[in-house]
Amino acid sequence: MSTLDLFFIGVGLSMDACAICLSNMLAYPRIGRSGKVFMPLLFGLFQGIMPWLGAYAGDILSNFINAYAGYVTFFVFCFIGGKMIIDQFYAKQNNIPSAPRYTLFQAITQAIATSLDAFVVGVGLHACNVSLQLACPLIASITFACCGLSILLGSRFASSLGKKAPILGGILLILIGLKSLF
Repeated sequence: MSTLDLFFIGVGLSMDACAICLSNMLAYPRIGRSGKVFMPLLFGLFQGIMPWLGAYAGDILSNFINAYAGYVTFFVFCFIGGKMIIDQFYAKQNNIPSAPRYTLFQAITQAIATSLDAFVVGVGLHACNVSLQLACPLIASITFACCGLSILLGSRFASSLGKKAPILGGILLILIGLKSLF
């Protein structure tokens, strides 16, 4: 497997994380500078670690992860997206200024959920005798870069959408969750 092949695998694996970063910027427009740096780092870290774990866990866990990853991802993203939408409507009904907070727990949960497919890819990389010392850092770096671009785009969209951005972000998370079922 060539470096170009690994590059495209990295881009493919990073797309869910990018969509989540974009959604987060819409849903949580007040994420500070440290959060905007921390989010791509966390997503990149998990996308880089999971293929390594998949390569070493191999057949033992891959069937389980393959069978249930879509359901886990569905429930995580639908819960977070639904909570964002409900919180926004609750704040409007009770005249509470809506300033949803993005928490570390949400970040870690999202990073794990989006990297489950990278675990299964790790099984395949191991079967193809691909160097994990090359593949894992490359996947992590690509995810970091793509998520960083998504955050920049999300920030621009969030400022133009105003108070509707959190609702759109929640809807996007639910749609990503639904996509994971198919």
